[in-house]
Amino acid sequence: MNATTIVHTDRSLTALLKPRVYTISQPTPWGDCEGTRDLGATFVVRLAAPLTIENAVLPVAGFGSGETTCNDNYKAFHFDFAIRGATSLLVFVDLRRRAVVWIIPQPDDTAVRRS
Repeated sequence: MNATTIVHTDRSLTALLKPRVYTISQPTPWGDCEGTRDLGATFVVRLAAPLTIENAVLPVAGFGSGETTCNDNYKAFHFDFAIRGATSLLVFVDLRRRAVVWIIPQPDDTAVRRS
């Protein structure tokens, strides 16, 4: 399964986008820091209108202290967020896990973790 198929069929993303107008970028490689291995891909979902929703359960990739997003040493979580005025979503797809593992509303200050 490729990253584009994963992003188009992910339940968390579909739930956020179902009634909305949006475009999804072409994938950008998500690789390790040395540039020797692909972890997956990132996508930018551009929303035609700002997204505001009080309860959204989003996947989050939790990296340990000192870890960066350029390794696959993370724990996958789901947290409840309030999203207020997001104009796009940054989406990380892990090809090894075959899943969307992180959805980050943009700009950064538009999502507040609720629990």
